Amino acid sequence: MGSSEMEPRHGLAMRLPSRLSPGAKVALTAPSAGTAAVFPHVRDRAIEVLRTNFQFTLVIGESLYRVETPPRRRAEELNAFFADPEVEGIICAIGGDDLLRVEPFLDKETIRRNPKVVLGYSDITNLHLMLFSLGIISYYGGNLLCQFGLLGGMQSITQSSFVAATQGKDPFLLLESPTYVNDYPNWSADSDKTLLSLPAPLWDWQGRLDRPVRGILWGGCLECMLVLFAAGSTLVEPDESHGRLVVFFETSEVMPPDFFVYGFVQALGKRGLLDRIAALLVGRPKTECLGQQAVGGKEAYAQNQKSAVLRGLKEHFADKESAETELPFPVVFDMDFGHTDPQNFLPLGSVAEVDPVSKSIRICQT
Repeated sequence: MGSSEMEPRHGLAMRLPSRLSPGAKVALTAPSAGTAAVFPHVRDRAIEVLRTNFQFTLVIGESLYRVETPPRRRAEELNAFFADPEVEGIICAIGGDDLLRVEPFLDKETIRRNPKVVLGYSDITNLHLMLFSLGIISYYGGNLLCQFGLLGGMQSITQSSFVAATQGKDPFLLLESPTYVNDYPNWSADSDKTLLSLPAPLWDWQGRLDRPVRGILWGGCLECMLVLFAAGSTLVEPDESHGRLVVFFETSEVMPPDFFVYGFVQALGKRGLLDRIAALLVGRPKTECLGQQAVGGKEAYAQNQKSAVLRGLKEHFADKESAETELPFPVVFDMDFGHTDPQNFLPLGSVAEVDPVSKSIRICQT
């Protein structure tokens, strides 16, 4: 296994795992929920896509065939994949709610010595933040079931972002989609069908918009990060050596109320992170799950979440002695990443260049 190092003007060197190419050996694992075993037709569809469309050689973990796998066993499977010198990538099946229980059993020294391309989002935030703490770039996006197993094929923007992020070293742009899918398909065998694409709101640029900024990309799923904050985890945040940050977050299909989001922004401030932010990226919130709409309605939920973020930010900077009259950095809402389709892949630990003038975001991994 090889990797290359990047040492941007902001922060410590981060290791870029070897690029995936046709024939690469990629491991599939379920470090959180055992949903892959509940819906084998979706799992098998995703496996076929990886073999046929991307020509990967797959190593399939036992956890994909078990609804319940103890945390220690899930960790052992991950440790084995990281230790295997022939494995170049690891794709997580789906999120869940207990990857935090797996983390204590992970062999961090073995993982540190063997960087791999790691994909996943939602509860996989816990794994990404651990990899960040070990100096390894990893990719927020692309769960096995939800993206690779999508009925009708992977969405074109998702596929383009996956290829740009994991198969090349050139800088790439985050892509703004004109449409999106809000709900999840019901994976029951008799109702697994494609969902209607809706017109997507444009990315909403707010805050300071007169100059480009750059920083180390860091973030994840809001609910997971709140749990890590509460647990006092040392994996939660980058230290001062990482310099300026481009922070991203998004909320899950749980659709947490806006006061949770407001509390999260307050927590970022109390931990000193808001004062280190170069830009803030917020994913388009999911406002419907399996036909169940967010409390108060879809449009109101999305607007209330946006208002909660802005309120938390403005209060933080208003409370400082050298109070800012406006937000001191760009904030971009309704972005295509996380619990939405299509989605961009966000490499934690890479450099993000955010340009409010051209309304573009460029990712530099080397």
